[in-house]
Amino acid sequence: MLVDRKAGIVLFESAAILLYLAQHTGQLLEQAAQPRWAAITWLMYHSASMGPLLGQRVHFECFEPIPNPAAQKRYLALTEDAFALLDQQLATRPWLAGESYSIADIASFAWLHIAEIVGFDFSPYRHLNLWYRQIEQRPAVQRGIRLPAPATGP
Repeated sequence: MLVDRKAGIVLFESAAILLYLAQHTGQLLEQAAQPRWAAITWLMYHSASMGPLLGQRVHFECFEPIPNPAAQKRYLALTEDAFALLDQQLATRPWLAGESYSIADIASFAWLHIAEIVGFDFSPYRHLNLWYRQIEQRPAVQRGIRLPAPATGP
C-alpha cells in the first residue's frame, strides 16, 4: 500500500503504485508517447496475465495440498507461453518497452524472481534469461531482493 498524505492518495495495487511513483518522480516511464505506452502495455500484461498465471502455477505446484495434475499442466503451458512471449519481445530490444528500463521491467522481474525462487525454469528462453540476469545485477534490485539475516537471540 502506498499512502501519499500530502496529495490525499491511497494506492494498493502494484501496477498502480508503480505508475504513481513514475509519474510523481518523472523516472522509469518515458514521456514520449511510443515508449510510454509500450511500458504501460507491458505493465498491464504483467498485471492481467503474467502475475496471475505465475501465481496460479506457484499455488498448484508448490502449495496445493492435493495434487491437481490438470491445473498443473494448464498453468505450466500458460506460463511457458508467457515466457515465450516475453522472450520474443526481448529478442529485438534490451527492455520490455524498448531502449529504457521502465516500470514494466520492474513489475515483470518481480514475478519472474518468485518463479526462479520456486524453481521454475525460464533459462531456455535466451533473451528473457539475459534480461532477467541484467536486472538481477542492478544495485537497487539487489537491495530490494536481499533477505534480512535471521535474528540471533536476545
